[in-house]
Amino acid sequence: MRRIYIIPYTQCLLVALLLASGLSHASSFDEGLDAYLKRDYAKAQSVWRQNALTQKDGRSMFNLGLLHEQRRILGASEDKAKEWFRKSAQSGYLAANYHLALKLLKDNDQDDEALLLIQKASDQGYMPAQRYLERRGDLVKQSLRSEEWILRQKPQRWTIQLLAFNEFAKVKDFVNEHDLHSSAAFFREPSRDVLFYKLIYGDYSSKDAAHQAREALPAKLRQHGPWLRKLSDVQAAVRAGTR
Repeated sequence: MRRIYIIPYTQCLLVALLLASGLSHASSFDEGLDAYLKRDYAKAQSVWRQNALTQKDGRSMFNLGLLHEQRRILGASEDKAKEWFRKSAQSGYLAANYHLALKLLKDNDQDDEALLLIQKASDQGYMPAQRYLERRGDLVKQSLRSEEWILRQKPQRWTIQLLAFNEFAKVKDFVNEHDLHSSAAFFREPSRDVLFYKLIYGDYSSKDAAHQAREALPAKLRQHGPWLRKLSDVQAAVRAGTR
């Protein structure tokens, strides 16, 4: 029989995220939720911490971050909230990217890592991240595609690599200057211990089509010597950079 909870307003965010995550198949996770709803936050912390450490459960890591963020437990801190959100994000839990980003932006309104995390969450379909980008057009326009978009493309297609930058802020400036939001994508690729942010343009069915598109680029985009690159090669670079 399905349980129905009457939830205080201050708990709505946590429970909404939990219910959206599909927790019916994890009884130990349910035990932590039951403890939280009964305001036994120490037990909730104990259960979720055990899940996080033994099962590497991203949801439990995320909820530990919320317990710290909400100051529900002894020793709660913003730094520990960020630490658990980061671990959850690294495990692949969708909401964690966005909530970690908000923490980083609280410290620095133009944090590049935060922008990457919000863009990733948005590309994965996380609505709060999408709405945030719509509101914060000064941060970056939502249509600037990221690594998530690149990985969804057909690997046999081609693209044009425009430039490589050593700072993400320079990617934003270049995209804004040339109004490339709807046609460009960025990805990260390390080279000799330096992390580069690389900007690609377009998505073409063949090398010939990509070549023709490169020749038709405005002079300001051609002056840096853009080169053709198969999307399978770009996708391999993205996967290597996220290991």
